[in-house]
Amino acid sequence: MTIDYRLEDNIGILSITGDLALDVEQKIISNELNKAWNKLIKSIETKDVYGVIFNLEGVSGITSLGMGWLIRVYTHLQKQQIDLVFCNMSDDITDLLASAQLDRVCPFYQTEEEALASFH
Repeated sequence: MTIDYRLEDNIGILSITGDLALDVEQKIISNELNKAWNKLIKSIETKDVYGVIFNLEGVSGITSLGMGWLIRVYTHLQKQQIDLVFCNMSDDITDLLASAQLDRVCPFYQTEEEALASFH
């Protein structure tokens, strides 16, 4: 799994490629997610970030712990009144996130460009 975080037009973009698979055995992946999360939080605290995009291009699977992490992120951002959107998901990932009812609270977009445009 690779994780990249960047800030564009006051929108935090977290790009994840590979499996969003967290478990006790995979502390390296968990540490990578925590590093990206800490960068995001620092940006929120020090800059005027008003939206976050999770670009899930290339994510082929999400474990239950990975799903729990996504829901925790959503909950934290909601408390900060920061919008979260998802983009570039395969049909399987879209269905998985919809089964957790994330589609009811977070918009899904086909491309990162569409997701960015949704904030303007």
